[in-house]
Amino acid sequence: MTASILVVCTGNICRSAYAHWRLADLLPDGYSVSSAGVRAVVGGPIHPFAADVLARAGGSADDHSGRQLTKDIARQADLVLAMTREHRTAIVQLAPACLRTAYTLREVERLLPLVDTRALPTEPHERLRALVGALRLARGQRPAPQDGDDVPDPIGLPLAAYEQMAAEIDPALTTLAKALAPNPRLS
Repeated sequence: MTASILVVCTGNICRSAYAHWRLADLLPDGYSVSSAGVRAVVGGPIHPFAADVLARAGGSADDHSGRQLTKDIARQADLVLAMTREHRTAIVQLAPACLRTAYTLREVERLLPLVDTRALPTEPHERLRALVGALRLARGQRPAPQDGDDVPDPIGLPLAAYEQMAAEIDPALTTLAKALAPNPRLS
């Protein structure tokens, strides 16, 4: 069984599109990554500035097509990564079962140091489910910073805003990918 991760933002053409394709490149076999938007630009390609920043990181989203978040899409994911707390709230309102699996990306990054990833199973689906359970337990141990766990929306801003977006997303994705790697030396 494949372990599934869903990345969510507003339009699914900037933050979640970038994070989707970047994370897919970072993860080992056995994981699938997809993305959606709470108010998606359905069928839209990744924004050109997001594509540029992704290409500089060695990735490509040529096959990207924006899609609208639905209850079924949210519920099928083992882990749902929202770009903002507002997105997480929208996810849980749409699919209440996601209360246990939805986090902001930066919240995951903040909580991962509290998880002993060496104790997680090695099979990807089991590993991801165990990691989500460990994150749930860690949630109360490290409160959100004053400025929150949000990744700002770069839409309508110059290329520098997309570069800043990537600078905020990339460390969180790298931390998550290391936690999901079955090789304890990477954890």
